[in-house]
Amino acid sequence: MRSSVFRFSLLWIVICCFGMSPQQDFKLITEIACNADDISTDDAGNIYIVEGDVLTKYSAAGIRLCSYSNKLLGSISSIDVSGTLVVMVFYTNPGKALFLDNNLTIIRDPMKMPDLGLDDARLSCLSSEKGFWVYDAQKDAITRISINTQSILTETGLLSQALGEKVEPQRILESGDKLFLLTRSGRLYNFDHFGTYLGQLDISGVRSFQVNDNKVFYLDSAGTRIDWMTMKTFERGNIALPEDSALSFRYDAKKIFLQYPRKLSVYGLSGD
Repeated sequence: MRSSVFRFSLLWIVICCFGMSPQQDFKLITEIACNADDISTDDAGNIYIVEGDVLTKYSAAGIRLCSYSNKLLGSISSIDVSGTLVVMVFYTNPGKALFLDNNLTIIRDPMKMPDLGLDDARLSCLSSEKGFWVYDAQKDAITRISINTQSILTETGLLSQALGEKVEPQRILESGDKLFLLTRSGRLYNFDHFGTYLGQLDISGVRSFQVNDNKVFYLDSAGTRIDWMTMKTFERGNIALPEDSALSFRYDAKKIFLQYPRKLSVYGLSGD
């Protein structure tokens, strides 16, 4: 008995000290057949899938709820469903941001990025206090814009100057009071709410990421596991995935959503 207790205690020390995570049990809840360009989930567990010019919303059980499409604007570049009662849909060409309600109905006229001096807008994400961020390649900066007044609130300044090199941004995301920038080389940088550069996170090879409660979750380059790191203590861990070659993911305490070339898989989670 004493030997068993000792082995368990030693295992737990190894887990805590070396960043290993207790094994997760996965239970397949549903699969949705799709060729997704982008996926996301909201706080209620609803699933959003982008396929070309179509955005479709599903329940956590995989039941189709509603959809949105505007063929005149072409393919959807990105979505952000982190706002309260607001879904943002961004189109790189022709540089427009749309805002939808929870039923994916347009709630205001599209905002045109060239009207704000952003002629090469590539990426966008929602921000707190009814704002959103836009990365413009020509300006080499990320700009924060008010949705209500359609005016510029702040911007990062030249990214190449702040980061010390020219980078190719792949995704931007606001969480809490920070803005995160993922580059195509798999590096992750963060800025404060005013656009001031804070630094590069000590992680690399990132394919996809999200931030929950001061913890960064990121998909490794092979799509075989989700690594995580706390930003305050730098504690690390990982979750081995039940399927290989995931393209993207969403994660919460009870479910994991995995994007693959022809499907989206939803698994329930439970620890040993």
